[in-house]
Amino acid sequence: MIAAIRSVVLDTRNPRELADFWAKVLGGTILPESDDTWVVVTDPGSPLQKLAEDAGLGSATSLRQHLRSTLGVSPLTYRKAFKPPGPDSQR
Repeated sequence: MIAAIRSVVLDTRNPRELADFWAKVLGGTILPESDDTWVVVTDPGSPLQKLAEDAGLGSATSLRQHLRSTLGVSPLTYRKAFKPPGPDSQR
């Protein structure tokens, strides 16, 4: 894969209605952290979402906030720091 779309931001007069539509189309869920002005729809199959659910944090957003507040890093920084060596790397 060359690239992946990680997020899309759409401006609308009714964010909740648009989010409900896209959640149904994509099979995603609306995060509980959403409000009347900013609504987040997640892909239930995303690895970060799955990891957050498995860890009992409920959402990818909660996992990001938890890593930032406890370790001061993003999920990507954390993954890079603890990534197991690949077959081509020297030990």
